[in-house]
Amino acid sequence: MSNGTKMIIDILNELASTTSRYNKEAILTREKNNGLLKAVFVAALDPMINYHIRKIPQYESGLHNIGGLEIALKMLDDLSSRMFTGHAAIFHLSTILSGVNQ
Repeated sequence: MSNGTKMIIDILNELASTTSRYNKEAILTREKNNGLLKAVFVAALDPMINYHIRKIPQYESGLHNIGGLEIALKMLDDLSSRMFTGHAAIFHLSTILSGVNQ
């Protein structure tokens, strides 16, 4: 990631490590220009986005190499747009999950 942007997992861990609302707001304010972090929050928390899968399928971490988190988020769009349905959607999600590093 460019411009010294921290890895998303580091930011999420930093948010989880504090109970102070002020500290959480300070972290989010510091990262306000981090487009990837915003995209992760939208993908995870936007109630209008539905991936049409009831439970997370089993997957093996590191089994596939899909690129990075940006590509994984784009691949999730295929689920919300219903490009994949049923067993194909489950396989697609397991591919995404097995291809993204922590």
